[in-house]
Amino acid sequence: MTTSENYKTKKFEILLCLLLFALWTIPAVFIDKPEIKVLGIPLLWFYYITLSFITSLVITLMYLLDER
Repeated sequence: MTTSENYKTKKFEILLCLLLFALWTIPAVFIDKPEIKVLGIPLLWFYYITLSFITSLVITLMYLLDER
């Protein structure tokens, strides 16, 4: 048996994935206002740039802090 067959997903990993999915899909409808700019770029672009950075950090931390 390989280690991947013995792995069970933890509840916080599922919740974190659901939260990230919601953050990537839901807010676009509410913050798509091209007239609002943050650091010279539209708010929606800024949101997704920031979210992609945070998502990559979360995934990296989950990988590094995993006890497997």
